[in-house]
Amino acid sequence: MWFRTLGLLICTLWLSGSLRACPFCLAPPQSFSGQLQLCDFAVIAELLVVRQGTATAPPLSQLRIRHTLTGDPAVMMACRINPGQLSTLPFALEGDTGQLYLLYGVHGGSDASGLVQTFARPDNHTTPAETASPPGSQATSPFRTKLVSQKLTLRIADRCEWTDQLFISSEVARYLRNLPSADLPRRQRLTWFAAWLEDPDPAIAADAWAEFAAASWDEVRSTAPLLKREAIRSWIANPLTGPERLGLYGLLLGLCGQPDDAAFLVQQLNDPATGAFRFGGEGLLAGYLLLTGETGLKRISPWFLSESADDTARHALMQCLDFVQADEPQLTTSATRCDVMRQLAKNPVLQPTAVMTLARWQDWDSLNTVETLFRAEVAQGAELNGSEYLGVSGLQALLEFTRLCAAAESEHSAAAAEFLVQAQAMLQRKQP
Repeated sequence: MWFRTLGLLICTLWLSGSLRACPFCLAPPQSFSGQLQLCDFAVIAELLVVRQGTATAPPLSQLRIRHTLTGDPAVMMACRINPGQLSTLPFALEGDTGQLYLLYGVHGGSDASGLVQTFARPDNHTTPAETASPPGSQATSPFRTKLVSQKLTLRIADRCEWTDQLFISSEVARYLRNLPSADLPRRQRLTWFAAWLEDPDPAIAADAWAEFAAASWDEVRSTAPLLKREAIRSWIANPLTGPERLGLYGLLLGLCGQPDDAAFLVQQLNDPATGAFRFGGEGLLAGYLLLTGETGLKRISPWFLSESADDTARHALMQCLDFVQADEPQLTTSATRCDVMRQLAKNPVLQPTAVMTLARWQDWDSLNTVETLFRAEVAQGAELNGSEYLGVSGLQALLEFTRLCAAAESEHSAAAAEFLVQAQAMLQRKQP
């Protein structure tokens, strides 16, 4: 049936409601902690010698390991990866001697059989793996057991190699050495990263933000007692604060702010230089709602719904309503949220997203609004036939809402099913 055909856009809009990380943070880069978990070992090393390649000698860089950050002790011992050890890379690094680098390394697959190093062990020290052998195995003889117990052969990869390197400052080196364990709950780890969000070293500040951006809203919320509102206000007011951080900072001020911070957040929604709605302003608006709730939404929504507001601002309001619905429903009544979202659905640009959001909320009371919008869309597109118009309008979202409403067990299901028949007839009349 025609009303079952949905575009990728609708599927994306539907699924987006279940992706619950930090609500207004852009997709974060991999944090240092995440990168350390992906490699087999990592160290901080100091550059000693750089040689550019010549006709007779290949390029190389020699470094001395200063600190080890992660890695299996046995593997690192076998590969001679320890503080003070020299390591040579087969290419010339860009940098001066004395500069620090973060080196990531791996060793080969577990099926490799290259002998890297042999460790002697006391005759009287055996492990279950050394003494337990399959029945009938020759290894059960006393001579064989003694031989194995005298020397334990460690077989690891054919080689250990450095796969990536990153120039770091001495401040970043200290930061890396003190990272909280990745095994700790994220709530506990965020309490440590909160102190580094606007560190003067951009690599540290970016890493702390990445940890927050990857956290869930509940985890971010748990940091509220540690936040300093004065500092966060200064970060928000700074015109150089990027949109990826602005959204987070708006949320954080909403968590730790005082009543007068609500007016401050409204003042910061627009760029003072251009007057345009700030990218990242959706987080500022969410912080405002955290502080003001139902009263604040009723006070500010008319401005966003007015003709003077642009679609960027309206979209920000839509994102905030979805955030409240999913994470902070006690801030406003469901009736107020749905009423504002229905008004946003009247905007042609926002209509598909707003309508599918209402469907995800299972707000079947919006059926009358959806029917009205559908009839208006069909009337305005009189010059197009049904198949053409489905491809260029918001009809697919309106039809999908109606189909889902008809399939739901609600008081509006019968009316939705009846309207689907009417909608099909309307589109068939538009066929050439």
